[in-house]
Amino acid sequence: MLKGLIDAEKEVSKLKTKQGEVQKQIAKFREKMSKADYSTKVPQKTQNMEVEKVTRLKESKMELQKVEEAMRKSEKMI
Repeated sequence: MLKGLIDAEKEVSKLKTKQGEVQKQIAKFREKMSKADYSTKVPQKTQNMEVEKVTRLKESKMELQKVEEAMRKSEKMI
């Protein structure tokens, strides 16, 4: 039914690319937040916002992984 309409391999590849981008963003924030003077130089409000961003990025990464898993399962069904 879906065969020919969706290129599952291509879609999984796109998801992996997005996951990589999200992982890079997470790493960037972690590196920034792990610096010795981060807690003293960065205002608390900004620190809180960055923690929220990392949390949202982690959630996005998990969602992308779930979608990738679902795509792989549906690919086997086609």
